[in-house]
Amino acid sequence: MYSYRPELNGGDIREAARATVAAFSKYGLKSCLFGSAACAIYGTLNREPNVRTLPPFSLLQIVIMELNQDVDIVVLSELPVDLEDIKQRIITSDSRFFLRMNRSNTYKDLWFRVSSDKECKVDILIPGRLCIPNIPISKISYIKPFQDIPVVPLMVLLLLKLSGWTDHRHQADVGVIQYVSDKDEFETDEADMKVLLNLAVERYKAHLDDEKWLPELFVLEMRRRVLEYIQQWPDSKEKWKMVGFRV
Repeated sequence: MYSYRPELNGGDIREAARATVAAFSKYGLKSCLFGSAACAIYGTLNREPNVRTLPPFSLLQIVIMELNQDVDIVVLSELPVDLEDIKQRIITSDSRFFLRMNRSNTYKDLWFRVSSDKECKVDILIPGRLCIPNIPISKISYIKPFQDIPVVPLMVLLLLKLSGWTDHRHQADVGVIQYVSDKDEFETDEADMKVLLNLAVERYKAHLDDEKWLPELFVLEMRRRVLEYIQQWPDSKEKWKMVGFRV
């Protein structure tokens, strides 16, 4: 049963991100944001949460709003990482964190209590999941005016969004997308892609040659996905060339 939770704003989500990064640091672990929170920090205004409607909300509205209501963070470590152990450490180190059983009742999600009536879900991932490469500590980015929050390099964020877009597109092609949240995530991935590609070219001058640490197989796979994206959006070809892809 869905129940309405007050909408989080960008400040709430960044507060949760800062607290998560600080909790990792207590145990000597480096981390960085990706996903919608990182998109917003780089300048994709569509990813800055904003209330446009007032309660009562329909089930459809609640599902869509929740897509922008969490923090996605990658923990970086040279040693194997046990995500469940990390969750336990975090809730021990900061009482604002707590665990809640997920909707399918299969495992517990990590949440951050922003205030008495606001909560933010925190998704922790490790390199290797969702095509995330093993990011060198020296390549973590810090973007003004939120330079106290580490984020993945823009090129990596762009390519991870590309990966999500192509995966969701294939699901749509075979009729796997069945839920409102799936369809909306596909559409937001598409919107993110357009904005991030423009930012990479025009504001940050990002280029693949500056990320020579990326694994060759990762780059080859992303080039295949870039070609698929260009097939759908031919006008993007020149911009992909400008960020270093031979297409």
